[in-house]
Amino acid sequence: MKRETQLTQYEQLRKKWESLGIASDVMFGMVMQKKELCLELIQRAVPELKVQKIEFHQHQYTIDGPLDSRGSRFDIYARDDQGRIFMIEMQVANHHNLPYRLRYYLRQSDFDILNPGDGFEKLAAYPTYVIIFCDFDYYGKGRARYQFENRDSVDHDLKAGDGLHEIIFNAKAAVIHDKMKIKSFLQLMENKVNSRDPFVVKIMETMREIKADPERRRSFMTYEMNLADARAAGRERGLEEGMAEGRREGMVEGHKQGMAEGHKQGIAEGRKEGLTEAAKKAAVILKKYEPNHDEAVQTLMDQFDLSTAEAEAYLK
Repeated sequence: MKRETQLTQYEQLRKKWESLGIASDVMFGMVMQKKELCLELIQRAVPELKVQKIEFHQHQYTIDGPLDSRGSRFDIYARDDQGRIFMIEMQVANHHNLPYRLRYYLRQSDFDILNPGDGFEKLAAYPTYVIIFCDFDYYGKGRARYQFENRDSVDHDLKAGDGLHEIIFNAKAAVIHDKMKIKSFLQLMENKVNSRDPFVVKIMETMREIKADPERRRSFMTYEMNLADARAAGRERGLEEGMAEGRREGMVEGHKQGMAEGHKQGIAEGRKEGLTEAAKKAAVILKKYEPNHDEAVQTLMDQFDLSTAEAEAYLK
């Protein structure tokens, strides 16, 4: 029976792997490891900048803030030959905190630039662009592209001059104008393939290559199976211990009502304990396999109904 369950789970994960599209941050990060694809994505996202060349260390690049602060990870962290920084993420789920994520990312990026003793004017050489591709319309205006930068609240033509830019793309927009060079990529996020666009064709070819790579598939499935096993084991253990405790409490009460109440309380406590145990195990796996801290926090919050502070505590 256990063998059959494992085979079923394996088959489900295999299908999940095969169905991953570019809107998956896992697939997006792997595809954009190809520098030529990453460069073209940036060129299409911000064509007005005329980006010619980029360099990046690795996908899911990490920058660290001051001591004891949280680091940040991005699907893409790149610089062009003019010093401009591009931090890019794929966001499929709306966690209702997008502006605050952007705020945190923009401030964190400065810690990667300034060294001890550097003057703040050094930042002038590094205009920073945070670009988020969303599979939802966070601002609800129906637009395919939102762009923000700091300006005077009275004279909107007066810019703060801090070099910070936030660009949010909405793949759910009902109308995406043809003049937008990013149009076919946003359509691809919705599984609409424009086979006449060479960029989209290259992305599709790269995704096929990635899915055919047994090592990438194995890593993905191992992560998913370990996470699922941790949740299941924790819940089962907690429920068993809780039911046993409930029976013991019921016997101490010495009457039927006491047994019923104790049993009920034990089950409740067992479920609570089981979720705690599962969350602990899931956190261990997430710290090992999930490089994006924010996504790890959100996974714990979603799966175990935790607050942000509780999820952060498990991941310490």
